[in-house]
Amino acid sequence: MIKRHHILGLALLAVFAFSAVIANMASAETTFLLAEWLFKGAAVTSALPVETKGKLLLEDTETLLGKAAVVCEGILVGSVNANGADEVTKLLTTAGVEIALPGVGLKCEGQTLCNGTSEAWAEKLPWKTTLELEEPGGAFVDLVEGAVYTVLCGGVGVEDTCTAVNPTRTGALTNGAEDVLLSAGLASPNASCSAGKATSGVIQTIEGLTSDTEAGVLSVSSV
Repeated sequence: MIKRHHILGLALLAVFAFSAVIANMASAETTFLLAEWLFKGAAVTSALPVETKGKLLLEDTETLLGKAAVVCEGILVGSVNANGADEVTKLLTTAGVEIALPGVGLKCEGQTLCNGTSEAWAEKLPWKTTLELEEPGGAFVDLVEGAVYTVLCGGVGVEDTCTAVNPTRTGALTNGAEDVLLSAGLASPNASCSAGKATSGVIQTIEGLTSDTEAGVLSVSSV
């Protein structure tokens, strides 16, 4: 009888321990809280022109030829607004030339499968994005949904059009000396691609700097 009670006690402890693990996992689920853009230390209340200069990794993990990836460097032109709202209206080369279809694409570096003749285009602009605070962790993120882009994978000639199907975390944002810095985000599939599958596309910030086009300091803050 004592042995049976001992076994029962161990079983109950195991159940309680498992329940505690499940509860901790549930409590650690990612949530997004409202954040806001600041200009000269005050909350942005109307559209403020900005530019983001940096690099993006564009990847399709499941094309017929395998994983294809490029890194593209350019300038995203747009604005930030009240309540964390912002948008991208143009894609430029680093020299300031606008990229649009039809026409020459943004030159990209080949990473996997593709070579240095790869190109990319932004489509269906403007792209709407939202600044939010990710918890746990306290990272500021700019979530993009519905962004459409096309990549021509140089060397193999694969053309791939991808769409961000859910609010996508492409990178983390932090306040720099004068402007907002962007660093790598999650590299998990977050876009639907024509040469791949419904969730085989990856959009990831490599590095970036978001600046206002007027005289002043741009930053981000929780609400």
